[in-house]
Amino acid sequence: MKIKIDNFEIYKLKKAGLSNLQVLKVLQYGEIYNQELTLETIAEASECRNPVVFMERYHKLTFESMKKLKSDFEKFPSFSILDDVYPFSLCEIYDAPVLLFYKGDLNLLKLPKVAVVGSRSCSQVGIKSVGKVIQGLEKGVLKSTVSRQWTRLLFENN
Repeated sequence: MKIKIDNFEIYKLKKAGLSNLQVLKVLQYGEIYNQELTLETIAEASECRNPVVFMERYHKLTFESMKKLKSDFEKFPSFSILDDVYPFSLCEIYDAPVLLFYKGDLNLLKLPKVAVVGSRSCSQVGIKSVGKVIQGLEKGVLKSTVSRQWTRLLFENN
């Protein structure tokens, strides 16, 4: 059985246990040989540790829970590294995400972006430094954080 790699197929490969790097290897293999791939070829190209286990998981997903899998996949729109909207800057990082789910306006991806990565328990020097950077940003810049301290800082300064 030949498999055409699209976003849903990438989702299935990830659910079957492949990492982002392994999916990227599969995509590169498919691009080099310009062909649809068999599951055995995918297992080999991905260089997964246990191809038999991967193939069993994939078959189980495909034949036992396809309806639920499809329903879960369609809950949110997605794009993958195969799509034109995928940010080029993400391609440059190690272990780039091959599939992203999103909510909101994809046109925001065309705007300049700034990322601040910090500790969950930031120092006073860190707070002051980030505060200076944030003050220089335009109003309405989309911000997201997992830390309450950073979120408070972002919204107090903008």
